[in-house]
Amino acid sequence: MKRTEAKRKAADGKRQILAWIEEDRDRIIRFLADFMRIATPNPPGDTRAARQFAAKFLDEQGLDYRVVDPEP
Repeated sequence: MKRTEAKRKAADGKRQILAWIEEDRDRIIRFLADFMRIATPNPPGDTRAARQFAAKFLDEQGLDYRVVDPEP
């Protein structure tokens, strides 16, 4: 692939990502604002409420994820 073709594809990809962000702008802002309100005090580093919030959001979107427990 020529360098100019690679640059064009990268620019197209960037435009597509920015379009997706703009389409979901309000939902993204609402998610981040709500997420920032969740208490995650450190110490002790209790992030269970934040994990539950993120998991609920991902479940609602039908997205797969995996939870990694820091203390297996």
